[in-house]
Amino acid sequence: AAVNCTYCPAGEYSGTGATACEDCPADYYTDSAGQSSCLKCTTELGLGYASTDGSHSCNLCTSGYFMNNHGACVACGAGMECAADGITLTHLLVEAGYYRFTSTSTQVYSCHYPDNCAGGNSTDDKDQCIEGAYGPLCEYCEKGYYLDPYDEVCVECEISAGSLTAPLLVLGVVLVVALLMFLARRHIKKFLEAKFAKHADRLNEMSEAMTLFIVTMQIIILLQGNHLQLGGKEIEAPYAGFLEAFDFVALDFVRGVPTSCVAIAGHYEYVAAWSAFPLLVLVVGWASLNVTGCTPKTKTYLMRYFVKGLFLFLP
Repeated sequence: AAVNCTYCPAGEYSGTGATACEDCPADYYTDSAGQSSCLKCTTELGLGYASTDGSHSCNLCTSGYFMNNHGACVACGAGMECAADGITLTHLLVEAGYYRFTSTSTQVYSCHYPDNCAGGNSTDDKDQCIEGAYGPLCEYCEKGYYLDPYDEVCVECEISAGSLTAPLLVLGVVLVVALLMFLARRHIKKFLEAKFAKHADRLNEMSEAMTLFIVTMQIIILLQGNHLQLGGKEIEAPYAGFLEAFDFVALDFVRGVPTSCVAIAGHYEYVAAWSAFPLLVLVVGWASLNVTGCTPKTKTYLMRYFVKGLFLFLP
């Protein structure tokens, strides 16, 4: 008996005795004509490969994978949204908190300030970054914005009743303390001279020990922060909790000042202003000591502690 063979094109097949060609079902394909069966994508090429009906190749990737420019399915990494089938490199979505440099890049990077990165498909800073942020990894704040040191996000510079509460409160406390010191300067003088005369050596030892502890902790906290910003892993517990508990030792009150909102002409003027600030504080401290009327020896001790404090607090 004669056997009739149906010659089918790629993407179709014809079984034994069939009188017509049929499309390969989804996830199957034939890459050449005249095939009696279809090949399964995952068997031939591996996990992540799939196809539509009647395909002559595995022309799409399953969820969790994206197709690069060479037609290969690549597993999605952290920061990539690949919940649907058929994701390509061109249409790859980036999660909020991550950044992609170019539309052909297969790498996605974690942002140092996650809330500055909006994610999405575009590789334009204006679309990848939230309003007020710009640059690689959305790391910089535009003019009129500053990086909030606690929320680590660019926020708009604005003066309101709420934003002035804390600075005015601190200024008020400083003025009240200064007034009380001036009114009680004679009593303060007697108290300080008596204490320094009796416990000078002990106070010096305690001051040196406290300074060493604070400086050491500041170095460790700073190194840990730099390590994380460069993409390093967090310190394992319980050490991470220990560092977090002592974060206040950093004494970094300067980061709470929105310096980028100050109307300074340029970079050099900005550096000059911050360089002059410690000298200004030193002059104010020296003038305050003169108000107390202490002896030169007592003033020397107090000035020494004041300078140590200035060293610990200022950047």
